[in-house]
Amino acid sequence: MQQTGRHLEQQVAQLEAALLARVEAHDARKLPLLCSIPGIGRKTAAQLLSFTDGFTQVQSYRQLIAKAGLCPRQYQSGTSVRGQTRITKRSGARIRGNL
Repeated sequence: MQQTGRHLEQQVAQLEAALLARVEAHDARKLPLLCSIPGIGRKTAAQLLSFTDGFTQVQSYRQLIAKAGLCPRQYQSGTSVRGQTRITKRSGARIRGNL
């Protein structure tokens, strides 16, 4: 079990390194800009660039928020409003977890 766990951790590390290398090769200008945002490191920046295909799939911050599943949604039926407003969580679970 421990060997399998170590092997999986090594594979994850290799995949993360490959993702970062690919992003650095294709989005060399965007990576440092994203890393300049407080709280965004190289790993999160690389995942953001990969998730949005270098920000070609989103044209505004609203689209990025919706794509990541971070937009608030109010649950209502007719005139009643049930509970608090929560995020939708419909997509982008991995990117949401890193943000």
